Amino acid sequence: FYVQTVHSYFVLLAYFSFEEQEKESIEFLKTVLGIEDLESILFVLHKPIWKSNKGDEKFWGADGLVKEFLRAVWDLSIAPIYDDVSVPINFRKNAKQERLYLYISTKEKLKKLAEVYTSNTEFFKALESTYISDLIEEVKVKVKKKNVNGELSFKELSEGEQQLLTVIGLLKFTKDEESLILLDEPDTHLNPVWKWSYLQYLKDVVNTEKDATQIILNTHDPLVIGSLVKEQVRMFSNENGTIKAIAPDVDPKGLGVAGILTSELFGLPTTLDEETSSVLNRRNELLLKQEKNELIAAEKIELNEIFQELNSLGINTTDRDPLYQKFIIAISERDEFKKEKYTAEDLKEQNEIALDTLNELLKGQDEKK
Repeated sequence: FYVQTVHSYFVLLAYFSFEEQEKESIEFLKTVLGIEDLESILFVLHKPIWKSNKGDEKFWGADGLVKEFLRAVWDLSIAPIYDDVSVPINFRKNAKQERLYLYISTKEKLKKLAEVYTSNTEFFKALESTYISDLIEEVKVKVKKKNVNGELSFKELSEGEQQLLTVIGLLKFTKDEESLILLDEPDTHLNPVWKWSYLQYLKDVVNTEKDATQIILNTHDPLVIGSLVKEQVRMFSNENGTIKAIAPDVDPKGLGVAGILTSELFGLPTTLDEETSSVLNRRNELLLKQEKNELIAAEKIELNEIFQELNSLGINTTDRDPLYQKFIIAISERDEFKKEKYTAEDLKEQNEIALDTLNELLKGQDEKK
């Protein structure tokens, strides 16, 4: 099953057509997406390429399940309208397309339309069958949204709202007891709060233990993987033209966003912006020269200005902790800490160097005592 934009409209219709069965889903729409109600639906149908003489002429010969569905929509719609419209074939040429507009004016009519189906899953399948039959051009859905005066079309929702509703809804209506679900960066347009809760949203819909369902999700966002253990994560790399997938050495769970970004998963040297990071590196260079009594007068002034700048940013200066200052000076001399990106091996080597350096400093402190 391959997801298309139109499926997001089907999800909304399936939810609101069976409100009693979908109390949790309706609550999700209200609390997470702010969608309080469904106002109206306009089905825009077009003449398919397969026109037949066997079925209903009103729907260009549609038959079977699709015919029954469209007849029900026709009976409940206000003043069905046929029209010929000009549609672009390419940037040079247009063509006439025969269309049929069926307007369902209320949610109550939608519920009546769905009465012949045993569940919203069956209703969703009827919508999908009509789409597969090359009859649906688009579905225009109007909703009532929290803190918005008047109706709002589904297309006017944010990309993130549409994306979240589509994925969660389709998981509900298309999964079987044993399913493999592939999600390619489904978090692209989501805000940080939704990304942070994303895996829980999936778990609420898909019971992976009961249904034996597996989800493979591709993402580049540390917020999404923050609750996973290393066995649930694979990192892809290209080594001399060979793609490799390996598990990380540490669990993302418990690291936090900053910890994940500076781990082998992303390999960033810091989560600070480049400008601030550059200032810190310059501070460390000057501290090293200060330790060796090599600072000239201009550099002493520069170091003092850097301390003031960092203090204004809420970054404590190192001179409040002499031992930490010595640690910073010691590792500033090592090239292993001056790379722009780090591999798992680099981070392991850094940790060993840092631990050895710290042990040497602590040993020196003990000897002084």
